[in-house]
Amino acid sequence: MTLHASDRLSSHLPTSPWSSSSTQVTRRVARWVASALFLLVLTMLPAGCAGGADQVDTGVSSLQFQDMVVPQGFRLEDGAHQSHSREEGDWRMGRFYYTGAAQIADAAGYVKQRMPQHNWALEVEELGDSMQGRLRFARGRYVAEYTFTRLEGTTRMVVDYQTDYTRR
Repeated sequence: MTLHASDRLSSHLPTSPWSSSSTQVTRRVARWVASALFLLVLTMLPAGCAGGADQVDTGVSSLQFQDMVVPQGFRLEDGAHQSHSREEGDWRMGRFYYTGAAQIADAAGYVKQRMPQHNWALEVEELGDSMQGRLRFARGRYVAEYTFTRLEGTTRMVVDYQTDYTRR
């Protein structure tokens, strides 16, 4: 049997006949409460270390694909998850938002000139309006659609990139 410091101290103090059992009960309750608190703290540690939503890897990012063409001066809008992409094996999807100062005709002309250099074929061209336009390209099972809109001196370009398994 081991003696605690409180046991040694209490042996020198005068006590009543029933205080010994009361002290033992008090010690047992104190040990039980301390054990319960310790276990509670241990069970809460993993919850406190668990990451929030920003630490979960969903595989979605705003990473641009290497075979996409973006006119000079256009900037990717990737704050607040506007632009996003995902790639798994040969499957790709993405939606990218860009803004720039170039006119729609100039931006679309650049895209039309550069996309064939990456083996993309133009399928649809709708550029009759100076305020909006659309280009659609295909390469194998991939489709890239460029949509242009002009508002308040700024051109917004949205690129939708998809995998279409029905194409091949």
